[in-house]
Amino acid sequence: MTELSETRREALRRQFQQFDHDQNGVIEREEFYALLDELGAQLSAVEIERAFATIDKDKSGGIEFEEFCSWWRFQPHRA
Repeated sequence: MTELSETRREALRRQFQQFDHDQNGVIEREEFYALLDELGAQLSAVEIERAFATIDKDKSGGIEFEEFCSWWRFQPHRA
């Protein structure tokens, strides 16, 4: 299992919160695109859509920080 360091996790939390424009603790689709761009993820639009669908298991239209971290830590493109 690939863990994020506490320092990296906190930096990721700050970035997540920065892109959570309505401050509801959830990243919506448009915010997710912007966040991944900021993080330097080398993903196509199709890959981003697949990722969003994978992370948003309950199909609520948003991703919480813990859900994002659980996905991000296994991504080969992560910084």
